[in-house]
Amino acid sequence: MTHPQLFCLKTISVVEICGNDASTILHNLTTQAVKGLEAGDTVETFVTNVKGKIVGHVMVQQDEKVIRLLGAHGQSDEIASHIDRYIIREDAEVSIVDDHYSGIVVGSDFAERLIQLYSEATSDSSVGEIVQNRSRTVNLVIDDQQIRAIPVPWLKDQPILLLVPRKRLTQLCESIAKESSVTMAMEQHFHQERTLHGFPWFGIDLNENNLPQEADRDAETISFTKGCYLGQETIARLDAMGQVQKKLVRWEISNGTPQSGTTVESGGKTVGRLTSVAVTPKGVFAIGPARRSHFEPGSVAVVTASPENATEANETSGTATVL
Repeated sequence: MTHPQLFCLKTISVVEICGNDASTILHNLTTQAVKGLEAGDTVETFVTNVKGKIVGHVMVQQDEKVIRLLGAHGQSDEIASHIDRYIIREDAEVSIVDDHYSGIVVGSDFAERLIQLYSEATSDSSVGEIVQNRSRTVNLVIDDQQIRAIPVPWLKDQPILLLVPRKRLTQLCESIAKESSVTMAMEQHFHQERTLHGFPWFGIDLNENNLPQEADRDAETISFTKGCYLGQETIARLDAMGQVQKKLVRWEISNGTPQSGTTVESGGKTVGRLTSVAVTPKGVFAIGPARRSHFEPGSVAVVTASPENATEANETSGTATVL
């Protein structure tokens, strides 16, 4: 199966923090080490509240004069107001710039070619170095527009996010597709691909009621050595005691095509829920939270239709197996 390589996301969350104390403020409010990032560095993190619950799930991108927080649309207001609440006398200012930007997510197979086509680098050796080290932000020029290409973990392997002016989204997507003979895909196709990859999307698979460990991305998002930050006590205690009661898992569905929101049961008890579902020629796959009884790969549950989707002919929709 050929996977799409160019996904247009009209709306994403983009919060900018500037000022001499920007990195210090953010470092004290996030699960990952942010202070000390150099221009071009990116890191995945959670913004957390005093109880250790998630305020936002974002990529932090350090630019020359500003720090950007990038992620699923709908987070910006809460993240910005949360950060602003903890700026007292520090030299830091928070801005929501969602309306200025859209995103083009470029699949890993095409990312190298895109960098070769549009990199600002002037020599073949410089371009080669950029292609080999796609862990840092690089600058591209597409149709005379300077574009930041930011590595993100949203899809398989190492895709990149092109942060583009919203008013030029369609034009730039069409230009790239024409130049490279790659077909554009819309947002629903992006969500199918990230579901297959198992990457959670805030507002769909995670929300403000979740703890960071429930995303099952500890290695990518949480530093247990960075020192104090808001909510750190709860998160550290969970790590020490291993008592998280639910977490996101990947499910493979057999004998059915359930919708998002469908629950899964075992022994007459609800043990999970399907929050993102991808239907492919190779099968049906999903992301969703599972109880501790179903953390391990191979755990099996019965898929049951959610009340709003239930019909007389579809009270159950097969089985779900943890991958």
